[in-house]
Amino acid sequence: MLDAVQHGEPLEGLDLRDADLSGLDLGGALLIDSDLRGANLRGTNLRESMIRGCRFDGADLSGAGFELCTVDGGSLEGARLSGANLCAAKLLSVAAKGVDLRDADLRQLTVTGGALDDAQLSGARLEQATFLDCTLAGIDLRGQELTSVTLLGADLRTAKLEGARLERVILVGADLRGQQLGSLDCLHTQFIDARLEEAVLSGAKL
Repeated sequence: MLDAVQHGEPLEGLDLRDADLSGLDLGGALLIDSDLRGANLRGTNLRESMIRGCRFDGADLSGAGFELCTVDGGSLEGARLSGANLCAAKLLSVAAKGVDLRDADLRQLTVTGGALDDAQLSGARLEQATFLDCTLAGIDLRGQELTSVTLLGADLRTAKLEGARLERVILVGADLRGQQLGSLDCLHTQFIDARLEEAVLSGAKL
């Protein structure tokens, strides 16, 4: 596998379920249509890799490096990425319900389409991240600090937002109907065409 990566050859159609790939250097790899469900990739380097149509459901990617990586399609449902580095990475139409992103570096991350429902983000760094037309039902942002984050078309009706601090955040077309927003601290935050019917804003710092 490492030899193929070093020679720029694609890794395609591999069955790596429950495999131990922890700590490997797979930087720059082209990984296509492979099954890595339940695999151990703790601390694995995937910097600048292209990952297309792969399944990582239930995999352990704690502390893995995804800087400048593109993940196109596939799934990360229930995967553990706590402490992982996704700085400037792109997730395109990835199914990632219940993904664990606690303490992950998500600076300049771009998420387009797909689902991050019930994702855990406590302690994650979210500066300059962008979320475009993805579902965020039940996402846990309690007490989180979001700086210069853009959310376009986000459905946040069931998101956990208690005590979140939004600084220079742009929410375009966000659905916040019925949300309890009284504990939000919104500094220079823009709500553009947001749906706020029955939302409670009393006490929020706007």
